[in-house]
Amino acid sequence: MRLYLIQHGEAKGEQEDPQRGLTARGEADTGRSATLLASLQPTVSEIRHSSKLRAKQTAVILAAAMKAEDLLHEQQGLAPNDPVQALAAELVHRQESLAVVGHLPFLSRLAGLLLCGHEQRHPVAFYNSGVVCLNYDGESWQVEWAVPPFL
Repeated sequence: MRLYLIQHGEAKGEQEDPQRGLTARGEADTGRSATLLASLQPTVSEIRHSSKLRAKQTAVILAAAMKAEDLLHEQQGLAPNDPVQALAAELVHRQESLAVVGHLPFLSRLAGLLLCGHEQRHPVAFYNSGVVCLNYDGESWQVEWAVPPFL
């Protein structure tokens, strides 16, 4: 089972856009990351995203590149400061791969819990529009690869 963790693209400041949608750079960076991910032809059963506009826009770009628009699902519990334990518990029972488009510190805390057993450890650096692929072999999680948007 693979878990693709994607931090939303660069967002506008709250003064410019109270909804904090993606900047032009955020859209472009996400497009490059989405194209790269799509070229790897991952098989995912869902692309989950938080209710925040920047995460939804990032997920839509990702889904379009993967030709997987029907796999988009908005999910509560993926906001920046939401607890990670429920999702972590679900993941060890999943067989299908999953993409999660979200925010910091949520993604960092989730990776810490899965990889190190403690959400306050941060074993992976996340970047706006970056993709981190974790693999679960039935016993433990490993970082399979990570790509920041600027490569």
